[in-house]
Amino acid sequence: MSRKVFMSFLGTNNYGACSYVRDKFKYKNVRFIQEATLAYLTSLEDWGSDDCAYILLTEGAERMNWVDNGQRDRETHEPIVQEGLRSRMEGMKLPIRVETVEKLPDGNTEEEIWEIFERAYGVLEEGDQLYLDLTHGYRYLPMLMMSLVHYAQFLKGVKICHVSYGNYEGRDRAKNEALIVDLMPLVNLQEWTFAAGQYVESGSVVRLKEVANRALRPLSAEAKGRDFSLNNMNMFVRTLEEVVDERLTCRGRAIISAEKMKKLKGLVCSIEGVNVKALMAIFEKIKGTLDEFDDKENVDNCYRAAKWCFDNRLYQQASTILKEYVVTFFCRRHGLAEDDVKCREIVDKAFRKLNMIYKAERPESGEEVACLSPRDRMLSLCNSVEGVGAVEEKELEVMVDELMTAELVDTFCSLSDVRNDYNHSGMRQNPVNSKKLVDMIRESMDKFAHLVGNIDERRDGDAG
Repeated sequence: MSRKVFMSFLGTNNYGACSYVRDKFKYKNVRFIQEATLAYLTSLEDWGSDDCAYILLTEGAERMNWVDNGQRDRETHEPIVQEGLRSRMEGMKLPIRVETVEKLPDGNTEEEIWEIFERAYGVLEEGDQLYLDLTHGYRYLPMLMMSLVHYAQFLKGVKICHVSYGNYEGRDRAKNEALIVDLMPLVNLQEWTFAAGQYVESGSVVRLKEVANRALRPLSAEAKGRDFSLNNMNMFVRTLEEVVDERLTCRGRAIISAEKMKKLKGLVCSIEGVNVKALMAIFEKIKGTLDEFDDKENVDNCYRAAKWCFDNRLYQQASTILKEYVVTFFCRRHGLAEDDVKCREIVDKAFRKLNMIYKAERPESGEEVACLSPRDRMLSLCNSVEGVGAVEEKELEVMVDELMTAELVDTFCSLSDVRNDYNHSGMRQNPVNSKKLVDMIRESMDKFAHLVGNIDERRDGDAG
């Protein structure tokens, strides 16, 4: 079972006494924030003998505040009789171990700062739950400690559970009360930022889901499910994961239908009541990745999904979705059932046969051939090219389509070859190297972007 670990730097100042408060908690007449914070934390949940508090000490802090009577009167220079933090913590009868990290350097050089970092990191164990107090110490220490947290999260699976500081300088002087300030919302915002950045940059929603579960669950529990903005924010992340999974698993029909996309865009509008403006800005950034997708049925969502996959280095998905997008487009154009395997094969065969025709040497175009209709001319070309064979009625209809240009046909057939090479892991004769494979998919994306634009223009013209 993982340990709970409290960690705090002790400074050298002669701290004044006050009451520290948080919500309904109050700890009266205490000089050391570490004492008040540990009292607060142990009042919230059980701590045991396996748990530990680490107090990080320079030689000056140990001499002046860890042991008793370490401070001196400014005028007489006589020792001030008062308990140090060690005695105060012993008097608390805490159920945990209290240990020190002693003789730390002051951090006046980069080498000393790194030593502090390494020694603080060295006491952490795999899976520790970390509770930080950032009240005392040099000004660079909060940054050092937050860097330490992320480093330990990655290398040791450490979980950050609490970050706070005692606001003695901002205390209510009439009551002599200072707030224990909760810094976890800032930590959570940082986690949201990293997770959202990972999604925007790589398409991965894994970390975003983890952060949502960790950050939103306690808030939802506190609101007892009545905060609809929080509920919708959680639902937004789950739906985003479903949309991403549709692309990762190449679910073309789901991408075209856009049911999840419609739900996702609707949820964006329902989380505007979240009271953390900075968090809303993050969700607006995520929303920007959805703008180019239609939230109603649209076959072009497939092209957009293919482009999204390519931009996020999901090349296998990009090539698969792109090829099936083109087949689906021509199925719809010629009244073929797009979910029927045989109908999809008709379009695929039409491309392959046209490719043979375009690459073959053209017969002489005499007056007789020139007078033929496009349909009959295609039949004549099919009969003149070795290997094309018989052309069925529907195949012929696709082949005489005015959009079946040599460039479109060549791009489609090259893409088919790329996808086969990818899906068979290059386990065939003359495999393409990885760089060339990516370049070929990029070229297909670029060419189809241009061709799809022409298709859209012609389709709009036909509609007019």
